Amino acid sequence: MSKSPATGAMGAAEPPEGDIVDNPRTWSESKKLLAVLGGILASFTAVFGTSVYVASVPGVVEEYGVSETLAISLVSIYSLGQVIGPAITTASSELFGRRRVLQLSILSALVLTVGSACAQTFRSLAVLRFLASLAISPCPSFALSVINDLWDVESSKTGSSVVLLAAMATIIPAALGMVCGAPLVAVRDWRWTFWLTAILLGAALLAVLPIPETFAPQIVRQRARKESNEAPTRGSWKELAWALFARPIHMLLVEPVIFPTALVSAIAQGVVFCLYAAYPLILSTAYSFNLAQIGLSFLPMFVGNVLAVPVLGIIDRSTAVREHFSATDAVGSTLLPERRLGGAILGGILMPISLFWGGWTARQDIHWIVPLLSGLLFGMSYTLILISYAIYKNDIYGAEFGASAFSAEVMMRYVLSAPVPLFTVHMVNRIGFGWSMTLMGLICAVLIPIPWIFMHHGARLRRRSRFVLHEGCRDTTPGVTCQGPHSLRDVQGAEG
Repeated sequence: MSKSPATGAMGAAEPPEGDIVDNPRTWSESKKLLAVLGGILASFTAVFGTSVYVASVPGVVEEYGVSETLAISLVSIYSLGQVIGPAITTASSELFGRRRVLQLSILSALVLTVGSACAQTFRSLAVLRFLASLAISPCPSFALSVINDLWDVESSKTGSSVVLLAAMATIIPAALGMVCGAPLVAVRDWRWTFWLTAILLGAALLAVLPIPETFAPQIVRQRARKESNEAPTRGSWKELAWALFARPIHMLLVEPVIFPTALVSAIAQGVVFCLYAAYPLILSTAYSFNLAQIGLSFLPMFVGNVLAVPVLGIIDRSTAVREHFSATDAVGSTLLPERRLGGAILGGILMPISLFWGGWTARQDIHWIVPLLSGLLFGMSYTLILISYAIYKNDIYGAEFGASAFSAEVMMRYVLSAPVPLFTVHMVNRIGFGWSMTLMGLICAVLIPIPWIFMHHGARLRRRSRFVLHEGCRDTTPGVTCQGPHSLRDVQGAEG
């Protein structure tokens, strides 16, 4: 079924090859990489802003005379902006394209972050920090959408590599923020975490200023105006509201793939937020670490994040070869999405092990390197889980509904993880660091079977989907009849 590039309320429309002179998918690889660089840097900074602030908590407590729980609540407040922002601000990309909205988001976040660095009261700091999060929060989903504008990710090795880079840009800041922020605060003062974030935003803004538009419907509209033709119509506000607000929530509730995978990712992120509050407590009391040393204690987690990439590559190649030959015998060479879950399976096993290890070795009679090395396993498991599920869902939902699937996961992750720092301090003080990590580890252990279930029953679950698009039925499992929609119009008709 052919579709106009002006239809669809969101996300990645496939550019009509014959109708657009400046088809983004025909650009040179170097031009594509330059176009996506600023968005990836902005995505990095959006998450970096969460973790780097943790280093400022002692300074905020001292300067404003607030409790430690209230000071760390700004992590939760920032997280709420990450939930609300994409649904509100991404809507304007349908009306004005990616370029202008991305530039405005980064510029607004830059101004608000500078304001946060200059805040004279805790109340103004909280408000400005929330607004800065609201402004920058669309950037991770924008980066993914721009990548889908530029490459056919399923068939392009470069596109797949850029997706991996974009995913890593939203994962490694979870540890890197403290690694960079704590020594900086120790040398300068707590406001420098905001100045560092502002510098990164400024670099991202400079990177996105020269990029051309990549959103196919907006390119068509711009060309029509230039040629004095009638510009194609945009989606209606009803369609736009459905795509940006109702669809992600609807997918979260009814799609068999979305909720369980988003839940695992949310719990994993919740553990990271727990460590933001728990690490300073245990390391300062058990080992008398200062702020800079506490920040560097997150370095093993960062190394684990990086090591997860080659591990994931090895897993993906080995399962891809096995899946290729098993699928070729029956249906050809198409690989099944479930081959992507090997990393999630390994990560699900390693995460509770790392938490039990770190929780029960962080004692004065055990050298500090022993509990800190557990961060290697945790960082690796965290990356394996988030990237595996992200690529798995991108393979399933493609460009058409991939952005909605991503938005649904982001909402779930930040809604569940935002409150965690608020009770972590009380939990650790009440039951101890060891039992706190044991509790988190047991919760993670309960979720271990989820990727196994999808590995063995994913084809049948995908068959129930109302959002999986098929090219002559994408599901290639022998004996499985696809019943999902074959176009956006089918989905809208089913929902109407």
